[in-house]
Parts: sequence; C-alpha cells; structure tokens
Amino acid sequence: MKEIENINVNSRIKSLEFVSFRIEERQQSNAIDSNKITFEIGFNLHVDELQKQVTILNSIEIYSDESKIEKLASFQSKGEFIIENMAEVKQGNGIPSVVAATFIGVVVSSSRGMLRILSKGSAFEGAIIPILNPMSLLGSIDPSGK
Repeated sequence: MKEIENINVNSRIKSLEFVSFRIEERQQSNAIDSNKITFEIGFNLHVDELQKQVTILNSIEIYSDESKIEKLASFQSKGEFIIENMAEVKQGNGIPSVVAATFIGVVVSSSRGMLRILSKGSAFEGAIIPILNPMSLLGSIDPSGK
C-alpha cells in the first residue's frame, strides 16, 4: 500500500463568485422529473506561482435527462485561492492533486448553493448538484493549470 505524503498547505479563499447563469427557453411543456436531471461539470484550473494563486473556473451544463438532448441551463462560478507557501507546496509545474481536489470540492459545494438559489421558480428547481468525489474529477483537468 502506498504511503500518503503529508502536505502542509497554508491556504485561504480569496473569492468565490457567481460568473454567469443562463436558463434556456423550453420548447416542450411537459414536466421535468428532477430525479432525471443530469449535470455535466467541467473545470479550468490556473496556477499563478508569482501571485501564489490558484483559480478554478467551474462550468455546469444542466440537462433534462441523461440523453442530454434538452439543455435547461448553463452556469459558471469561479473560486480563487491563495497558497501562502506556494514554493513549498508546488510540484513540478503545478500543485499536488490532493490540493487541487480540495479546492475543486470547495468550488462545487459553493456552486451547489448558488445554483439552488438561482434555480428557484425554474423547471429544474428541485434538482441539486450531486455530491462528487473531487479526486475523480481530476482526470478532466491538469493540476499544473495549463
């Protein structure tokens, strides 16, 4: 079994913000089953070593079901994090996966709350972004921020 290396990260949240939200006009008048709503979640991670900052842009597409034929909305949020001891933490050209996953978890949780408020009164009001393992999302991003 691989031994886990302890990483001492001195970090803080600089900002968590809503970037954009767009509800698509529906062609169909049928009700949407909130249990079938599908979320497509993507990330863009940028590491700025000089500013000791990691920026994560979170994009979410919301569909009526897993076929992804009917798009209901799109949403973007952004999280900025400061790593005071960036020189100690960085690995190669980026940050350790566990640090990136932690920041992604914070951004997704914040997005979940923001989207819950923004979706009030919409056709997908009852849908909530599922709880995700941020480590499983790392395959879609490069922890070096490139």
